[in-house]
Amino acid sequence: MRVEVTPYRKTKLLPQCKNCQSWGHTKSYCHKEARCVKCAGKHATVNCTKPKETPPKCYSCEVNLPANYRGCVVAKELQALRNKRRSPKKLLAQTGKSVAPTNNEQMSTQPAAGETQTYPALVKAHPPQPQGQPATNTTRKDAVSTLHTADTTINQQLQLILGNLDKQEKVHSRLLSRLDRLEKATFPRGI
Repeated sequence: MRVEVTPYRKTKLLPQCKNCQSWGHTKSYCHKEARCVKCAGKHATVNCTKPKETPPKCYSCEVNLPANYRGCVVAKELQALRNKRRSPKKLLAQTGKSVAPTNNEQMSTQPAAGETQTYPALVKAHPPQPQGQPATNTTRKDAVSTLHTADTTINQQLQLILGNLDKQEKVHSRLLSRLDRLEKATFPRGI
């Protein structure tokens, strides 16, 4: 006997609740009223008394299809929105906005209006001159002032990130202490 083990492949489909027939969550996290997948009534599908001859009715779009049909107009629109959210690079490319390049892509050396340049981009724009060829003073001064401005901007952004991390650490420690107190209250010692 031979068994092949394959890695789990996460689905990219939008989840649908089996309780309320809504999209974007599952039955485990549903706190809504039950809806029937067959007739869109306010009851669980198991308790449905609809005759088999009667066509089903979708809760989302009210068409004569069951609520779990993936061809539903509402399901298709929500899936398209989710796909756009999951691939912002493609979405931004369609709208014409710039996207942060990956390691394999080339970065342009000219910033768009209102954008700040990164340090690597500035170094690419003003590469170091070979030893035997001195650069002109104006170009070097411009490059140094631009690099100094970029360093200052990067430093400010790093300070903001560090401040946010400190805040998150405090929130995390408070949450852990609350969980400890809750566990002690729920499970008294000696049980």
